[in-house]
Amino acid sequence: MGFQYFFVFVWSVFVAASFMLGYTPVLIPYLYIFSSVLTYVLYSTDKVAAKKGEWRTPESTLHLGALLCGWPGALLAQQRLRHKTKKQSFRRVFWSTVIINITLIGGLHTTLGATYFRYGATVSEAYVYAIFGPGLLSKIILALTTY
Repeated sequence: MGFQYFFVFVWSVFVAASFMLGYTPVLIPYLYIFSSVLTYVLYSTDKVAAKKGEWRTPESTLHLGALLCGWPGALLAQQRLRHKTKKQSFRRVFWSTVIINITLIGGLHTTLGATYFRYGATVSEAYVYAIFGPGLLSKIILALTTY
């Protein structure tokens, strides 16, 4: 198992354990899965376009996908597709997005970070409730942001 696969495996175990211990709301694992799949697809689409000489996915879009919890999918795509592995400037920005993401998620494990997340979840829930009423969407958001 290569370093990249091991790194993604360890991070997945950490997020799962964090959820099971009640530090991370269920939204976070779902966000990682969804964002990782979407980011992998972006890399794949860009690789195909590069081979055909067609319009490419902007690097900023690939970095945004990585920053928004999609870095495990980006890392796997880089290795499996052999895409975006040589350009050093891209790699530096990519690893910066990984560090920022891990730091922000790690912040949920602090008292202050958990407080801010709960406040944001409460505000988001109130906003959705005000727009859509006490329907299914409000219940889904509440379920996803509850520890």
